[in-house]
Amino acid sequence: MSKRSSSLMILVCILVIVSYSKKAKAQQALEIGDTIPQALWDLKLQTVNHPEGKNTITLNEYKGKLIILDFWSSYCGACIKLLPKAADLQAAYQEQIKVVQITPEPTERIVKVLNHNPNLKDMNISTVVADSLLPDYFPHRYFPHIVWINGDGVLLGATQAEYLNEHTIQQILEEKRPQWHLKNDQELFDPKQQSVHDYVKLPQEQVFLPYIPGMPHRAGKVPEGDLEREYVVNTSWISLYARALGKGELVFEPKRRDLQVADTARLVFNGAGYYEDWKQQNGISYEQWFPKSTDESHRSKLLLQQLNTRSGYHGRIEEQEIPVLLLTKTAEATGLKAIQKPTTRLMSMVANLNRITGIPWVVNESGLSATTLLYFPGQPATLSEVIPLLRQQGLQLSPATRRLPVFILTENYPSKTIPSP
Repeated sequence: MSKRSSSLMILVCILVIVSYSKKAKAQQALEIGDTIPQALWDLKLQTVNHPEGKNTITLNEYKGKLIILDFWSSYCGACIKLLPKAADLQAAYQEQIKVVQITPEPTERIVKVLNHNPNLKDMNISTVVADSLLPDYFPHRYFPHIVWINGDGVLLGATQAEYLNEHTIQQILEEKRPQWHLKNDQELFDPKQQSVHDYVKLPQEQVFLPYIPGMPHRAGKVPEGDLEREYVVNTSWISLYARALGKGELVFEPKRRDLQVADTARLVFNGAGYYEDWKQQNGISYEQWFPKSTDESHRSKLLLQQLNTRSGYHGRIEEQEIPVLLLTKTAEATGLKAIQKPTTRLMSMVANLNRITGIPWVVNESGLSATTLLYFPGQPATLSEVIPLLRQQGLQLSPATRRLPVFILTENYPSKTIPSP
C-alpha cells in the first residue's frame, strides 16, 4: 500500500471515530422527561470544599431530593453572584433539595477564586471542579446553566439563573408545573449564515423584527456581495437607541434619562416578575443592508432616523437642568492620599456613588485627579454610609443643579411597528 493510500485510510478512520464520538455524545444527551441513567448516578465527580472533606461525590448520594445542577464559570459575573444565593437556598431547604455547583475549570483556579473573592471567601462553597463529562448529558453553551432533576430522578429541564429561587423550588416540591421559560442553548439559526428576515419570513423593508424565542442576543455584520448585512437579534428599544446615539452611558443610566412615555415597562425591565418573561413580550430584533463603504456615523444616523419614525418613539440627547450632588473639597482637605486599604480611584468611587439608587447624580468638582486614591471599602448602599468616609478624607457632597446631557424619549405615534412572530 502506498504512503498516500495509507495516509488517506488513516484520515478516513479519524473522521469515522470523530463522527461516532459526536453521535455517541448526542445520544447521551438527556431530554426533558428522561430518567437519569444509573451510569450518571454513579459517576464520580471531583470536588473541593466538601463539608465532610470528600474529594469526590456522586449524584447517587442525593437520590430522592430535588437536585439542582448549577453549571458555572469563574469568568461569569452572574455565576459568581448566584453562588451565595444558591447557598442560602440550600440552607433553607436542607432536607429537600441539593444544589450541586459544577465548573469545568481546574481545581487551582477555582480554589483561588473561592478563597479570594470578597463575596465568597467566607462561605466555604463546595463545588465540582474540572468536569468534562456532565455537559455530555446536559449540553449547554452559556453560563450560568441551571438543570432541574426531581425526586424521582426525572429531568425537568434547564433554565436561566433567575428561576433559582424559593418560588420555583416550592412549585416543584408541591408537584406543580413551574412558571418558567426553559433555557435553549441550541441556536435556532445562525444569523451569520441566514438573514433574520429570511428566518422570520418578512420583507427587507421591515427593519424592526420580532423577538425570536430560544435565541440568545446576537449582533454582527456579514459581507454579502457589494453590501454588508448588519443584524441585532433579541435586543430592546433602549439598546437600539444606545447603539444609534453612541451614548450608552446616558441611555442606560436611569439618572441621566427622561422617559416621557405612558408605558415605561415596554422599554425597561422594572424588576417585577421574570426578566425572561419581559424579554419574550418586549424584545425586538433589527437588520439592515448597507453598501460596504458606508461609515459608522451614517449607519448610526440612519438607525436613529428609523427608530424615530418607525418605533413609536422619538429619542434624542438634550441638555437639561437636573438636581445633582457636588463632590467638593472641604476647608480642611488634608491627607487625601490614602494610607489605608482597601483603596479605590476617585473616578471609580464616583461611579460607585452613582450606582446608589434614590440619590441624585454625583458630579466631581473637587479639582482632584480622577486617579487620586481614596479609602472606600466595598460598595456602600446609602449616603449615610458614604458621607462620614468622605468627610474623613476632606471631601463632601452638597445638593445643587447642573446643566447636563440627558437622553429624552417621547412618544411618537403610531407605535404598532413590530409584527407578531
